[in-house]
Amino acid sequence: MLLHLVFSFPLTFPRPNSYSFSYITAGCTDGKTYVWDTARGDKPIHVLRHGEPIDEYHGDREREDVGVKFTAWGTTPDRFYTGSSDGVVKVWNVRSLDKPLVRNLLEAPAPITAGMFSPDKSRLVVGDASGRVFVLSIQEEKEQPQSVTKILVPGGGFKTIRRPLTITPHPDPPPPTRDAEGRPIVTETGPTLGRSYLDNLQLERHPNPTIGVVQGPRYPETGLFRKEMHFNEDPSQPLLAQWEAMQQEAWKPPKPFLSKGRDQRLALRPLREAPTLEELHTMNRELDLDIEELSVETRRGLEREGVDFGLMGDYPLNEEE
Repeated sequence: MLLHLVFSFPLTFPRPNSYSFSYITAGCTDGKTYVWDTARGDKPIHVLRHGEPIDEYHGDREREDVGVKFTAWGTTPDRFYTGSSDGVVKVWNVRSLDKPLVRNLLEAPAPITAGMFSPDKSRLVVGDASGRVFVLSIQEEKEQPQSVTKILVPGGGFKTIRRPLTITPHPDPPPPTRDAEGRPIVTETGPTLGRSYLDNLQLERHPNPTIGVVQGPRYPETGLFRKEMHFNEDPSQPLLAQWEAMQQEAWKPPKPFLSKGRDQRLALRPLREAPTLEELHTMNRELDLDIEELSVETRRGLEREGVDFGLMGDYPLNEEE
């Protein structure tokens, strides 16, 4: 099953006997290009094959390989160009039914991913998956100098590959000095930058060494905070409750509060405008059950249900030696 097709536009050429014909091609993920002649019916007249892909694949090639990504016609039907995942750009003569391959025009170090002719068909630009761009001249006398590379082939020996020189249109731009918001980009190392924050009191060491470094009194000068986490999005205001509960100080209670076998993680803070303990105690006492105020019928009903009224009294505990 073919996963994608790369169609070239049908070309119409006059035959010697005065009627015209059209070629239609389809580059496919199996590394083959199928060529149809509309004057010969639905059966393709050529299956133009490329080699194995440069990149490894596992399983079905038609599903994992990009296959033929570049197809283009020259100025005449005896020049057809294809580029595939084997890194080769081939030149074909589709009018030759026996030996359509003319030659390998380019052998790139990575799969061919794109290609385009200049408007006058005198130049061909080819790009591969490594990011290289090659410019070729179709006319032999205008071909650019080529580089010669020898590669080791399986089974021993070397293979000579001729490639056009890679064009570098301009040097790499210098690294940016400011970020997207216009602030200078700091190039110091991490330790140097950290010492600068500590010296400027933008950061400070917490007395508890397990907490480490926290915000200092001049931390707002850094601008390194999340405004939406603060009240009214003001960094000088306290954190909102959902973020305050996630701070290290809230998850590291003092040692006296730690007890063996218990995990007290979040230190509770007193609530403001809450009733005092005495008021809460008084309210709870008013809710206590006074057995003497119960009616006789209610007490007998509770006794039938198994309520032991003897447990309602006070039971002093005596210390055992």
